[in-house]
Amino acid sequence: MTRQGKRGQRETPVFDIVPILEEFGAEIPHRGSGTWLKMKCPFHEDSAPSATVSFQANRFHCWVGCTDRAEDAIGLLMLYGDQSDFQSALAEAERITGTSGIPVRGERKRSSGVFGRSWNF
Repeated sequence: MTRQGKRGQRETPVFDIVPILEEFGAEIPHRGSGTWLKMKCPFHEDSAPSATVSFQANRFHCWVGCTDRAEDAIGLLMLYGDQSDFQSALAEAERITGTSGIPVRGERKRSSGVFGRSWNF
């Protein structure tokens, strides 16, 4: 699951955001330009795209307010799944994606940017 790396850094698994969004009934955009693609939010009625997804960063953000920052797979499962804690969300992400994630060494830190979270490598 989550392990300690060098100098106390945690190795946090990163999961593909696509199967997680599909689990919530999202229609995944397959074309577009740029890093963040527009899409309809699966968490509220949407007549026009109000959310964005980044396949490179494996992040999702709803601009209407369903998420207050760009969330990863674990964050979405904790917000909208039946999992309220990290360990349960981790197990559910492993079940949905069929993987144990890609371990990425780093520490999460707050960012003053629009998306709220960033990785410090």
